[in-house]
Amino acid sequence: MNKVILSGRISNDIVFRNTGKTDGVLFSIAVQRNFKNPEGKYDCDFVNCKAFGNTADFINNYFKKGDAIELEGRLDVSMYEKDGKNVYSTSVLVNSVEFAKGNKKDENQAENGQKSDTSQEEEFEFPF
Repeated sequence: MNKVILSGRISNDIVFRNTGKTDGVLFSIAVQRNFKNPEGKYDCDFVNCKAFGNTADFINNYFKKGDAIELEGRLDVSMYEKDGKNVYSTSVLVNSVEFAKGNKKDENQAENGQKSDTSQEEEFEFPF
């Protein structure tokens, strides 16, 4: 089973793309680890994510850098060639998203039941 569930904050500006077939977004999220490092601080992992179709439109319209987000998807490993060498990248192909606690707009949107839940079957390649 290939299933990923993450909760974190969007760590960069969301990149919106349209290929004519479908809309797509690229972004990364910072996911805080649940233990402290030797300096007594929490480290973060930065995870590249991509979404398509209605989910991409939803993310593009309702989220921005710094917003808390919860997402569900699957790992997607892709390969591309750079300078004659194969480069592999791993990202999360997002199937659904929800507002996470910590956003100023959470209360209004959560009360209205706004969330996105669509499956992603179309492929849309972005090298990271």
